[in-house]
Amino acid sequence: MTAAAAVALGLAAGLVAVGGYGVIARRDALGQLVGIAILFSGVMLGASGFGLADPGRAATGAVLALVVLVCATAVVGAGAALAVVARRRALESLAQADLALPDPPPGPRAEAVPAAATVDGGGPAA
Repeated sequence: MTAAAAVALGLAAGLVAVGGYGVIARRDALGQLVGIAILFSGVMLGASGFGLADPGRAATGAVLALVVLVCATAVVGAGAALAVVARRRALESLAQADLALPDPPPGPRAEAVPAAATVDGGGPAA
């Protein structure tokens, strides 16, 4: 194994550890998505590092890294879309709760316009 491959594999292990911790420690969806992206970056770097370890199979590591990159992009994109939809629905439900009309107060209803009032503003004719 070459020195470059050892460095790449060491960095890959560090990225996988940081990404795994980010997924486990974060409670919000976007933080977990960032952790997943870091984790997949570590996997991609590890695949490239294994390609550096055996120069005859460098293409295999590059293809595997490309597959991991495509999968990571799809996962992060779908997760971000789901997070946006969930947040939008939560905000819409809060807005609907704020716009709900309050119940009318109990008791007899008062007339808004007295029956004796006329359109021209005058009172009843005498």
